Amino acid sequence: MGRLIEDMTRLCGEIVTLREAREGFMRDLRQNVASMRARFRRTHFEMAEKSKEERLSDLSGLKKAVSAMKSGFRRSHAKMTRETQRVRRSFVAGLKKRTAALLHEYALDLQGARRAWFGPSQTELQALAAAERRAAEARIEAEEERKDEENAEQLRGAEFQTEAEKTAPLEPKPRPSGKKRR
Repeated sequence: MGRLIEDMTRLCGEIVTLREAREGFMRDLRQNVASMRARFRRTHFEMAEKSKEERLSDLSGLKKAVSAMKSGFRRSHAKMTRETQRVRRSFVAGLKKRTAALLHEYALDLQGARRAWFGPSQTELQALAAAERRAAEARIEAEEERKDEENAEQLRGAEFQTEAEKTAPLEPKPRPSGKKRR
């Protein structure tokens, strides 16, 4: 749980930082608007003294400045929005991964505790019995193959022996000699 608290604390800090940045932006915006209003008032009084043509040219310059400032605000706001969304998405994705890992670890701990308390599940017992049955069948089959090979070897040995007896030259019988042995 320590990592979750750290992440939540960091997220809270980021939120506070972004809030302070937004408040600073709004404060600067208010100051800019106030200074623009003051300039506008001064300009308005000056314009009252100027001719109509001069006022129209000043008004057109003011419109261009305001429109440039508004487009700058839109661009910076869009950029700040994209960056904030990207940071949030990456944070949430990392948080999801870490949470999933913690949940998986917790589930494994629970499963181990359950197995220690209640013993193996019925499915595990069935799988174990099936594995033992397959191992016993494999041992029996291996024993039968070994016996078949021994029998085949004995038959080959017996055939070889009978073949050897058939093909072996007969030993000459001893010839009787004229002398008798005593």
